Amino acid sequence: MHPSNALSDGELVILSATLNIKAARAAERNGWTGAYEVQLLAEKVGIWSQAEAERTAVRLTPRPDRFPLESFLELHDVATLTVLVSGKAEADVLQALTEAGIVRRPNIVRARFDDEAAIIAALRQAAAEGAHGLALARGGGAGLELIADSPRVVAALTALGLPFYSAQGHGDDVFLVDKYADEAFATPSVLGLAVARAETKVAGRRRERGELADLRRRTANLQAELERTKASEHDAAERVSRLEAHRAKRVHADRQGVTLSWRTALAAIGALALAFALTWILA
Repeated sequence: MHPSNALSDGELVILSATLNIKAARAAERNGWTGAYEVQLLAEKVGIWSQAEAERTAVRLTPRPDRFPLESFLELHDVATLTVLVSGKAEADVLQALTEAGIVRRPNIVRARFDDEAAIIAALRQAAAEGAHGLALARGGGAGLELIADSPRVVAALTALGLPFYSAQGHGDDVFLVDKYADEAFATPSVLGLAVARAETKVAGRRRERGELADLRRRTANLQAELERTKASEHDAAERVSRLEAHRAKRVHADRQGVTLSWRTALAAIGALALAFALTWILA
């Protein structure tokens, strides 16, 4: 620490500092018991006040329920996912999507990852424009922690009430935004690949559901046709039954008529015979 920024015993201060940790050579240990040298390069930038710290503190609410990216894309179109990207991250995400043959893309927006306020404003604008989900994607390099470790950025994301995803730096980097994200990815390229894989799976399931729905419609149509056929068969059977009954009545009537005709003829013959006999007797 520079002598002009010397600290007084018991003084509470705010430091802007860099912590360096490196392996110490044996000749430099000078009595150090460990194998590493820890160096804090700091500059006093203010006096710490508990009241001021409590006033400006950002309180983050735990997020017990997370919404994985694949689940998000199952419910929402990929275009409703807005991804704020740095220049390198944009190229990495697009390359992963292109190589996977994904035509439909997330809404990719170039953002300033060197400006906390600008990122927060971009997130709020994306939500206001109808985004259903958000993502932050930035390649590695200096200054990652400005956004990725910002409690204000995380608070802004959680306050929007939307699922959000993180892809910061390199594979070994873990930041505050990763811990609060619904799902965190090692790099922007991995995020792009995850979108591609999820879209492929979701598209397959949607296609299967469509085929199943079509099969159900066809089955319902065949069932309805079968019911109509059964109804037609029933109507035909009733008509046949009525015709049979009518024919039976006609046959019975015809038989009755024939019987009556024979009886009439016999009676007439008998009458003629009687008349003839009487005539013969009287003659």
